[in-house]
Amino acid sequence: MLISLFLICYTLFTAYISGIIFIHLFSKFTGIKNEQDDFAFFSIAGLCWIAIVLSIQHLFLNIGIYSHLLIWFINVIVWSVNAKHFSSVALNAFQSFKTKPKQILFLYILFLVGALINIIARPAVGDAADYHFQAIRWIEEYKVVPGIGNVRRQLGNNSNWFLLNAFFGFSFTGLRSVYVLNASLLLMMVSFFAKPFENFLNGKTEKFLILKSIILVYLMLTVFRKYVGAVTNDYPVTLMILYIFTMLLEAKHEDILTKLLLIFFIAVMITFKLSALPMALLAVFIFFSLLKQIRVRQYFVFASLIIILFIPWIITNVMNCGYLVFPISSPDLFVVDWKMRKSVLEWEVMANLAWARVPFTDVEISKNYVFAQWFPLWLKSLDGFSIFLMAGAILSSGVMGILLFVKKSRALIIPHIKTENIFIAVTGAVALYLWFTHGPTPRFVFGYLVFLLAAQFWLMNHVFAGIQRSIIKNAKHLFLLIAAIFFVSCATFLPQYFSAGSFAGSLIVPKSYTEVKTGNVKLKNGFVNVPEKNCQCWDSPLPCTSALDTTLTWRGTKMEEGFKIK
Repeated sequence: MLISLFLICYTLFTAYISGIIFIHLFSKFTGIKNEQDDFAFFSIAGLCWIAIVLSIQHLFLNIGIYSHLLIWFINVIVWSVNAKHFSSVALNAFQSFKTKPKQILFLYILFLVGALINIIARPAVGDAADYHFQAIRWIEEYKVVPGIGNVRRQLGNNSNWFLLNAFFGFSFTGLRSVYVLNASLLLMMVSFFAKPFENFLNGKTEKFLILKSIILVYLMLTVFRKYVGAVTNDYPVTLMILYIFTMLLEAKHEDILTKLLLIFFIAVMITFKLSALPMALLAVFIFFSLLKQIRVRQYFVFASLIIILFIPWIITNVMNCGYLVFPISSPDLFVVDWKMRKSVLEWEVMANLAWARVPFTDVEISKNYVFAQWFPLWLKSLDGFSIFLMAGAILSSGVMGILLFVKKSRALIIPHIKTENIFIAVTGAVALYLWFTHGPTPRFVFGYLVFLLAAQFWLMNHVFAGIQRSIIKNAKHLFLLIAAIFFVSCATFLPQYFSAGSFAGSLIVPKSYTEVKTGNVKLKNGFVNVPEKNCQCWDSPLPCTSALDTTLTWRGTKMEEGFKIK
């Protein structure tokens, strides 16, 4: 736990300092003044900037100690040029933290303790054991390796979130698979969504108190779910959706830099996971709303930033699988000997859809199900948490529809709906449609569902003024609600994952993940490790696969030269 705490502190500190420097440089090159001083805004910007630097470095070198030296070399050089400004910004942030109400500090501690418990519980399953840990281990030990998708098909997927996990995992010190990035991002979000509660305690009111409070409650509900202590890239996409939607509603018309960086955040999200692709529609909306406000210089600088983000990402995609983006096999542009079979990518798309519709069923059977067959089975497969969010979103949408139909209530709601609300609503609707038709795994749309629920409840409260006043008056009880959720969740979580001895044994370093016995299988050229009992690879030594293609071979005499299929 202590090691995890250190890594979280280092992650937050590095992301924040890097974000201050990145936003300063972006502001200087574009000539647009930065109006934000929010810890989460700087920290998220820092993560996005670090991801770009690492994606370029990874083309030439594995992610390890030299990566940290590179990031801090850049930070120190830029900081030294304008030390007075950067020191002032950092000092103000520190001073504001010292003056926060005790309730807010206790709230932070609850989230931090919950995240640490989740991390040392090691609740990873499924994709984490199949390929997440393997993908990160490849990043930690080697530069980009051609054709690793041939070792295990999902390794063809390239995620900058795994790149960041490898960076903050400190594996070069001997730590094995201790990852805290999801937990660190959660804490960044807490600092943002708890702000209205902090203002309330200081005697101030905020327009989006109700909206942010609902999201804050959701964040606490996720603290003891498996995503916080894992490396899954679904969770950051969910959190970023909530953050970007809320920031867009808050942003002033003249706040050009914030809106441009929100577009940048969306672009980076897509490099985390392709399920974030519908958010590109929102990025287009924001960009067109800014066309009359940005000059040619600002457009050029921003376009350059986006290009610098995507070029190394696309190159790594091609190196991993031989295609522009895994698992999309068209267009087929590259003639390389490490290219994955097209049929494998097509099977991956089919399997993802079939599994999302009917989990824990042979995809070769469920792929042929028509709607009347798979939909009832899909409903039965939903867990309570997913049902709660979906039912809440559907119910609130129904109520909102009725309120908009009634002239009197519509007149109270419409003044609070601006262009950005419409942008968000259209993006959410498109995302939900694509999700339902292309792979309805519930966690992919948690961000949209939670924001839909929160935003609609916020709008409804302009109709029911008495309820709104009561909620604002009793906002202090939000703290008690979140604390109650924490203690109930913790009491349920601990017995599932710990005994008294195992918990004590994880107070310094988390316990190891499942240790898998592997057999060394000789290839025509090289070797590969295969689990002996047909189980998952977890973080076993490279190269490991639980789905061996017998025609797999090395491209040369060294593993880092890549893999191909004969």
